[in-house]
Amino acid sequence: MQNEKGFTLVEMLVTISILLLIMAIFPFLKPSRQLAFTCETEKLHSFLLQAHMKAMFTKKNMYIQFQTDGVQAGEEFFIYDNMYCEGKAFHYTKQGTISQAQTITCSLQNKKKTIVLQLGSGAIDVR
Repeated sequence: MQNEKGFTLVEMLVTISILLLIMAIFPFLKPSRQLAFTCETEKLHSFLLQAHMKAMFTKKNMYIQFQTDGVQAGEEFFIYDNMYCEGKAFHYTKQGTISQAQTITCSLQNKKKTIVLQLGSGAIDVR
């Protein structure tokens, strides 16, 4: 009697079937609205940081305009995905500071986050 270790063909087929089933269902799973909103505000935060760095690197003022469908920073535009932000404007100076402190509220259905622009340092905080 041989004592062979390994998987049988049936065990391999069951394992592959389960993996294929999981892979077939996975694309249909939608992330929660809270997770999608958090991701969208983080992308917006990254876009604003990029504009901040560009202002300091080019030594030019970078004007930021919040609109209902997105944010414009110079010639670049970030489009919101099912999100609404207040229409406000400010600019980064060539030293990287913000022209005026502001709080911008963004919302998705009944969820809200605020973007706090701090005067002096040019820091951006998403809450």
